[in-house]
Amino acid sequence: MTNRAFEFFRCTGQIRAGCLQMATMQVTAKNRGRVVQRDAGIRVVALAKLMGDPLGLAAPWKTGGARVEFDEMIDAADKAYKSRSYSQAITDYEAFVEDFPGHEAWSRAKVQVLISRLRQMVETASNYSGAVKLVQQQIGAVEDEPAFQATAGGELASMLPKVAMQLAQKADSASAEGRSEEAEENAKLATDALTLIANTKYVPKSLRDDSEIATISSLLDRIERRRQALRDLDATLTSMASATSSGDIAAAYQAQAKLIADRPELRDEPRLAEALNAASEAERGKIRLVDQRAEAATDERPSAIAVAVAIANRRQTGTAPAEGVYTAAHGGVLYAVAANDGRFLWRRPVGFATRAVRPVNLNDDLLVIDHRHNELLRVNQTTGALVWRAAL
Repeated sequence: MTNRAFEFFRCTGQIRAGCLQMATMQVTAKNRGRVVQRDAGIRVVALAKLMGDPLGLAAPWKTGGARVEFDEMIDAADKAYKSRSYSQAITDYEAFVEDFPGHEAWSRAKVQVLISRLRQMVETASNYSGAVKLVQQQIGAVEDEPAFQATAGGELASMLPKVAMQLAQKADSASAEGRSEEAEENAKLATDALTLIANTKYVPKSLRDDSEIATISSLLDRIERRRQALRDLDATLTSMASATSSGDIAAAYQAQAKLIADRPELRDEPRLAEALNAASEAERGKIRLVDQRAEAATDERPSAIAVAVAIANRRQTGTAPAEGVYTAAHGGVLYAVAANDGRFLWRRPVGFATRAVRPVNLNDDLLVIDHRHNELLRVNQTTGALVWRAAL
């Protein structure tokens, strides 16, 4: 029993008729850490309840001074909540719920305890993961309260999407930076928050922002795609390592190529590059130099072209203090001109190169690569005549 003291004199007249006369009465109640003086109405109700209320004194408790005192308490809690003094609001609402069950504001106060705690988590502590867990753990105790829809609907519609968005953004950042465990935890909590939002008992459809929910869902989908891509990467790395260690380098290359085809976003993944380098090193280790000499051919390859005539249109004449030959490739053909006056000397089809390789001077000749036949040619730099050709 709460520490209370009651002093009263015998009443005269009929109590039920309302002729209760008290010479003196004092009631004190320990509430919210301090002693509060109650007015006569509360004293009568408290005394009646302690005595089992044999005369029905507590029945009209919602009227008179008692109601004034109760309203002052709930008003103080509401004021603390509106001023964002959530710790004080929680204390006041909890005290009201404990002291005054049955009051018409009791249901709302019970719901407000949860809402105040949620506001404190979201606005004061920015503890979004804690906010989801709080709602999951405590909403079951208040969701069937008569005041739940009117009290919590708008509040949850305001806070839960914000919580879900923050968690989804954290998960997206963690996923992009490779912190998979953190990404997975935040993504799960964001999904839990969306589940709460989807419950019309908690957030009515009329208060739901579908575009915001779509944005959150899109973030979570991207995180899931990235997570699946990383799973594929891990599987490919395992496959490549196994193939490399067993000497099946071709299988390692095929696994890498398939992953890039399926997941082009992983093309520059450092771990994939490391696995590819390991396969290349293993392949290089299998190469053995063999002293196998091959004679170079000195004749031109057979061609269906009997005679070729190159025509050049010199637009400007003159001389320069230069010697030798200048070569340039264009359209799969190597052209040579005299460096001193620009005279056209010769042309030779060499095919297209995936990477430009300039001819190399070798005494009076040039070393040229014929990309069409994968051959190394030695030609006279003045006439372009073949000296020899050898397969690469």
